[in-house]
Amino acid sequence: MLSAVSPKKMPMILQNIKRVLKPNGYVLFRDYANGDFAQVKLQDKNRMISEDFYVRGDGTCSFYFSEDFLSKLFFGAGFKIIDIDTYCKEIENRSRNVTMERRWIRAIFSSFERDIPDSI
Repeated sequence: MLSAVSPKKMPMILQNIKRVLKPNGYVLFRDYANGDFAQVKLQDKNRMISEDFYVRGDGTCSFYFSEDFLSKLFFGAGFKIIDIDTYCKEIENRSRNVTMERRWIRAIFSSFERDIPDSI
């Protein structure tokens, strides 16, 4: 769901998530990745609001994440990267004779505080 909000508001959203995250909790992330077929279509239709941020025909927004952007965003909000990968899948629509490259970014983050020993 993070892709639906303005990149300017993302740090505030992550601070709210961090505030309610249970001790030793994790954030499991899955969202659109840069280069997704939908992003390419939005570029072709001149729907860009800002870099990697687009408005769809129905008025909703979508941001397409790179691993670098996502890492910096979560690190800046005080999270540690446990794992991050971009997954690609080619999907074929035989009736329209279209092959689409879909891309998702998946990641696991944890809070920095969980690495501090209780004895300090």
